[in-house]
Formats: sequence, C-alpha cells, structure tokens
Amino acid sequence: MNKGRILSSILIFLSLCVAVPYSVYGNRVKVNTVKAENINYTPYINLNGSIEEKDYEIVSQSDVVVSSVLVSKGDIVNKGQSVVNVNRDATAAMMMTVGNSNTQSISQNITSDYSGVVKSVSVKSGDLVLKGDSILKLKGDGKLRVKAYVGESNASKIKLNQTAEISGIGFDGKYTARVSKIGESAKKITSGGAKIVVVEILLDIENADENIKSGFTSNVKLFTDDEKEITVLPHSAVCQDKEGEYVYVVKNETAQKRYVKTNNELFEKIEIISGIKEGETVITNPQSIKRNGSLITLQNEVAAL
Repeated sequence: MNKGRILSSILIFLSLCVAVPYSVYGNRVKVNTVKAENINYTPYINLNGSIEEKDYEIVSQSDVVVSSVLVSKGDIVNKGQSVVNVNRDATAAMMMTVGNSNTQSISQNITSDYSGVVKSVSVKSGDLVLKGDSILKLKGDGKLRVKAYVGESNASKIKLNQTAEISGIGFDGKYTARVSKIGESAKKITSGGAKIVVVEILLDIENADENIKSGFTSNVKLFTDDEKEITVLPHSAVCQDKEGEYVYVVKNETAQKRYVKTNNELFEKIEIISGIKEGETVITNPQSIKRNGSLITLQNEVAAL
C-alpha cells in the first residue's frame, strides 16, 4: 500500500469520526422539560353572588289546617312564640281521609324557631299546609349571607356546611361562609344573554363586619372537597389528538408519547389523574416533536411549580 492510499484512508476514517457524532447529535430536537410534581390541593369552584341580610323561614313540621295566623308583616317575634293556631278538628278530619288515625299527635299551634321581624306571611286561615311548606319569613338580627347560583354540572358537588371564601370589589379582605341552604329544585336564569339551569344556594357569612354590606356583589370560592395530594404539570406540556390528551415523556434520550387523563385546572397548571407519576420528566414544548421516539437534547429542566 503506497503512502497516498494510507493518507486517503486516514482522512476517510477521520471524516466518519466527525460525521457520526454530528448525525447523532446534530439532528436531535432541543426540548424544555419539567418534572411532574405532587402538591396539596383543595378542590373548589368559583361563583358569583350577592350579599343580603339573612332571614329565617318558619316551616310546618306536619300536615295541618290553619285556624288563625297570629302575626303580621312588621311584627316582632321571639323564639318559641306561637305564630299560627292549628284547626285540630279540620286537621283530624283531613288525616282520617288519608288513613292516619293518630290524631292525638296534632299540635295546637306552630311556634317560631327564631327571633326577628316578620318579613312575609305565606298562609291564612283555612289553608291546608303540608309538611315542609313555608309559614312565614323573619328578617334576621343583622347577620349577612350570600346568595349564589351553581350550574347544573357542579350541583352534585354542593353539600351543607361546606366552607367558602368570600371576596369582592366593594370591600377589602376575605370572609368565611358556610353553605346553609341548597335549593330543592333547579331553575333557569339568564346569564350573558343565554338561559342556563342553576341551583340556588345560600351561604351564611361567619365573620362579617361593618365593611361588608347588604347589596354588595361578591366572589365565592366554594371548597367542594377536603385537601388532597395531586400530580400537576404545566398546561403547555399537555396536547390532544383524536385519541385523547397526551404528553411526551423523556426516556433514554427520546420523546415517548403517552396518553394521560386530566382533571382540575389550576392557575397555569393542570391535574394529571393517570398516566404520569411524580418525578417523571415531561417535555414542555411538545409542538417541536414531529414523531414519537424522536431523539432529543435537554435544554433545561424545572419543577412543575
């Protein structure tokens, strides 16, 4: 072998040594990544509400016929005071017609469970009042509550005594409230020019002061479950195709497509309920990946939060 051939072979070898690394690394996709992270999170829904003075509703505890109403609008009523006399004979006759002979259980009157000023009266002499029917409403002792509407998609999440955080543009600070009443039926209201189906709820404000007033609008952050640990990723990491939502996971210097299921949307983050575990590295610029299994080069890696 002459010197020319030896030199030519060396040059070819050297060029391959340079070309192979370039072909392996030069064609890689540069990606940004994040590690999936677990955080403590309390599920909530945001509602709009209006602040009003709290009132109390007196309801019948059984089916009765009214003999006489003892109060009128504007009267002051004390807790335990009789507000309606019951026609025991008429009530007994009504009970017998439906096969109920326990007429000794008929009360002589209906009493108020609260103190306050009569706001409205719903019954009159001779009325048949069924169990659960409203007798009258009392204006309360200055305490405040929030009236809000929950869309039908969230109605099943609402429970009595759930807590809420109340804020608004008319007052500083935040107040605590609890769900005190949930509407027994849904109704339609107009919102943004469209009719939507909602359930009305009432929330009693527990720490109201002189800064918060009846008539103010409010924002209601209603907590619908206990605090729990969830896995989160940035919104930018999650894509969607006809098969569902997916992410690209970093594995052996490649981008591996993996389908996931998401749930609650947080500020700039989204909850991942399946498909990803805490600590896995996920690509946050998935639009740069043209095919599953692409070779990648990591540009940076940050925590999810």
